[in-house]
Amino acid sequence: ANDLRQSLLQRIFPDSTNYTFEEFLNNLKVLCYEQKKFFVLVIDGINENYNSKLLSQNLEIFISELLDHDFVKVVLSCRTEYYEQNFSNLETSTFAKETKKITSLISQYPNDDLKKKLLRVYFNHFNIEHHGISQKAHEQLVDNFLLLRLFCDTYQNQKLDRIENIYKQELFKEYYQTKSIEINKRLKNNDEFKVAGNFDIRNFIQNIVQFMIYEKTYVNVPLDRVIANPKDREMYIRFLDENILVKRDVQTDEKGIFTSAEVVNFTFDEFRDFLISQYLIEVFYENSAEEFTLFIEDQVNDKSPLLEGCSTFLFFVSRKNLNTQLHEILVKQPWFDAVFSKCIFSLIDSQVTTEDKKVLKGKLLNNERYGDSIIWNLIIRYDINYYQNLNIEYLFGILRELSQEQFTNCFISKFGTDSWGHGRLINQEQLVNQIDEILESSEEDELSYFEKLFELLIYMFTNKNSWKIQTTYEKYYFHHTEQGKNHIRKALITKNEALIKSINQFVRSYEINL
Repeated sequence: ANDLRQSLLQRIFPDSTNYTFEEFLNNLKVLCYEQKKFFVLVIDGINENYNSKLLSQNLEIFISELLDHDFVKVVLSCRTEYYEQNFSNLETSTFAKETKKITSLISQYPNDDLKKKLLRVYFNHFNIEHHGISQKAHEQLVDNFLLLRLFCDTYQNQKLDRIENIYKQELFKEYYQTKSIEINKRLKNNDEFKVAGNFDIRNFIQNIVQFMIYEKTYVNVPLDRVIANPKDREMYIRFLDENILVKRDVQTDEKGIFTSAEVVNFTFDEFRDFLISQYLIEVFYENSAEEFTLFIEDQVNDKSPLLEGCSTFLFFVSRKNLNTQLHEILVKQPWFDAVFSKCIFSLIDSQVTTEDKKVLKGKLLNNERYGDSIIWNLIIRYDINYYQNLNIEYLFGILRELSQEQFTNCFISKFGTDSWGHGRLINQEQLVNQIDEILESSEEDELSYFEKLFELLIYMFTNKNSWKIQTTYEKYYFHHTEQGKNHIRKALITKNEALIKSINQFVRSYEINL
């Protein structure tokens, strides 16, 4: 902060002290004019300098002098809140009119082309290869660039199988372990943060999680409350500013109008909830099942910011923990049913048990609230070679067992028949159009991959506005007659008399000989 010129010279000529900054600029000028290019100086993360006030003053002087040279351009980056607190002087400087301020590099709603490009760029940069990625996994990553960064950090330099889903429990666990080892190694071997002292990221993170749990506050943890030794404060700040696990924020002190305090927050709320859930199971529950129960009843509810994340991760933990008492505690929570219906489809397929499938079937038969979501998640598991356990074939088996009344209540009623659908209902028009588009645009050898989607159409023959459904299946049948006959024979085993009648009418209309 107190000598920017010397700092830059050390970066550019790390093995020599023979150059002055003026000599450097003079040589640069010749090169830039010869090549007709600018020299661009990028100072990334100016908020990371411990002495921000001094840096802001000297930076203003330094830039104003640099800009006397027409071949130099300067790019600065800074966290927004620290910019406003420490570097707003740049906006009233002598070069203010020559400055362009950019508040965001990506628009709030990036388009699909930009998302695809960013995914490709990230995977290339982190050297990640894969044998395909599902639409669901693609959307999970491009709709949350922080999750994309965590995924790439975790699996860099790896060759992955098909990425069907982003399993956050496994991802966060692997990421935490990998980054903990990496950061501790950097600190101890290279002292990359240029500070002395012993530091273990896991202890620091644990202190933050403990504070959150015992104080029942999940944002803005006072920095001074989680530093083991006040003498190491500078080291902690350097660490916080150079990683993406946790971040240092500025918070106005409630005790005073003109003072501010520094606090710590997790960069990613879901990662916070993952760590809190792990601590609750590994420490809280192990010490006292009663205290654990009281805590989740008091803090993991519809009034708490922990509900969505922690309920999900507690569900996943309960799947791997064979402790019957723990499972019984979680099952009794009011959120468990909703979490089960959602998260069962985020398990690795082989982890889904026979009992899980019975529970799902019961929810469908009882026409419970999440029936439409269950049906949709089974539909999109049409690749039965990948999903060999819980898949669309399992849905077909259930549908064949339903009476006409059950079929109407549990299946037909879950589809919206206009172009928008209604609320949570499955958009029938959109689904059938997508299947029809697959039929029109796919090569013959590709259609076998989507075969189960075409078979689904038969079970929709008695849905409202079914003419489009039957027309689409007709086109498929006459291209793939043998598969079509197998589909029809299987569907005719159903107990639903209305569906049997509709299928038979279809068979007669097109003179199909089964």
